[in-house]
Amino acid sequence: QTDGVKLANKTHEVDFSASSDDSNSNDTSLALPQQPPLPELKKLSQLLKVTVELKASLVGWSLMMLTISLSWVTCLWLISLKLSVQFFFPFLEQE
Repeated sequence: QTDGVKLANKTHEVDFSASSDDSNSNDTSLALPQQPPLPELKKLSQLLKVTVELKASLVGWSLMMLTISLSWVTCLWLISLKLSVQFFFPFLEQE
């Protein structure tokens, strides 16, 4: 009894799990990496967009708060400067 697999294994290695020389085969799963399905890509892109928008809004809020803080610091500094001038140099305020 002659077994085709045994005869093929004696001469050279044969891989029966992969399709043989079929030029009409469109199976490219071995050549290309697996990509996520389109709905998952859309979800990932939406998540990335939301993340970027949140970071941008946080930067905007931070800059606004910094501006407000600097404004208050400037106002307090000017008030303290005026009070200091009035206290230490009362003759400058006389009219």
